[in-house]
Amino acid sequence: MGILGSGPRPLIDGTPPRKSLTVVDVKFDSPELTTYTTYDIQTLKPIEYNELPRLITGINGTVLRRDVDNLTAEERSQCERRLNARLCAA
Repeated sequence: MGILGSGPRPLIDGTPPRKSLTVVDVKFDSPELTTYTTYDIQTLKPIEYNELPRLITGINGTVLRRDVDNLTAEERSQCERRLNARLCAA
């Protein structure tokens, strides 16, 4: 996720994110307790999930995009080459 201050942080995989802002809505009476809307600060347009990486692999494991349930075989293979199988479980 980008930041608004001094500029965007690079992703662990090296892809620079956009400057952005995320609004978190908490609805206590809804089955989906939290919803997130992320805006591109340059355009103020919402950023859709499919515009974001499916996963980010770091030294401690992988972080999946909220709508991703499982890694593809290729994603798992790439992750296991960088880490180990235990850290690539999804």
